[in-house]
Amino acid sequence: MRTVIQRLVSACVGALLAMAVVLPLAAGAAAANPSTGTASHLAKAMAAAPKGVTHWTIIERDMTLSRLPSHTGKLGVSIRDNIVYGNCGSSWMAIGALGGGQVWVALGWDIYYSAYWETWATAVYAPNGAHYNGGGGGIAPWSSTSWDTGYRLTTGVGWVLGYAYMTAYLYNGGACSSNLPSGWAFAY
Repeated sequence: MRTVIQRLVSACVGALLAMAVVLPLAAGAAAANPSTGTASHLAKAMAAAPKGVTHWTIIERDMTLSRLPSHTGKLGVSIRDNIVYGNCGSSWMAIGALGGGQVWVALGWDIYYSAYWETWATAVYAPNGAHYNGGGGGIAPWSSTSWDTGYRLTTGVGWVLGYAYMTAYLYNGGACSSNLPSGWAFAY
């Protein structure tokens, strides 16, 4: 039984390492040319991270815009459909090694429309298991097209791979949704 468990753990670690190598190669085109505004926002967000973060890996993704349907249901209640309307900005995730078996997880978005509310969630897979985090809240009108957050995570030593999901709810009635930006790092 112990041998079976050891083989299962080895297979999981191998799959995680393969994803850490293959996924960045496939996602490279998405991160190739961040806009000037996004690059500036990324630089500020990374500067706000704790001192000592090394080996940043950042994957940026275009966000998609969903609109409310033109029809309404009973009693005038609008039901949000998931029609992809087009690009409405970019979302990003960055993971950097802190040492001591810890990483800094950062994520954010830059959009073309004003948003009043945001929600976010992350899934980070690490040597010591899967970690899930999330939150949401209002966005101040003076910064309603740009948002970011970050947190420290104890992962153990080894490869760390994370995915993020974010949604910005717009004043114009739609929502900008991320397309799973990701990041990875070797925690030491």
